[in-house]
Amino acid sequence: MSAKTDVKLGLYAEIRASRQEVVDACLRAVAVMGKRAEATAANAKVTVKIFPGVIRAISEVSPLVGINLKPGADGRVVVEVRIERYRTTSAIIGPKVLDGKSAYKNLLTSLEQELEAIGDGSGVIRRTGV
Repeated sequence: MSAKTDVKLGLYAEIRASRQEVVDACLRAVAVMGKRAEATAANAKVTVKIFPGVIRAISEVSPLVGINLKPGADGRVVVEVRIERYRTTSAIIGPKVLDGKSAYKNLLTSLEQELEAIGDGSGVIRRTGV
């Protein structure tokens, strides 16, 4: 896939849990990535910086991921994950490639698992842009 297609990948969830439980789940999902990612939590958003390079100190952030949290119906929390900023690598032949694509996909998978673990089974968790 091309970078234009990859940046549309995201996650949508409606989880019956407290906002703090969802933030904690997001932070656990990022922690699985070790030194390849860093998260900061604010009032209604968790921002994740992914470092795709071999050495983090000289690696540019790509992608920068926004995990937006909004109140939903019946005490649920709505979670929307999307790429806010990214870099690409030019392939010699073919389309540009999203830097950090595999790390981003790993984050989405880890986040899905964490949200499923805190949910009561009645929520919705699905990938978007696929």
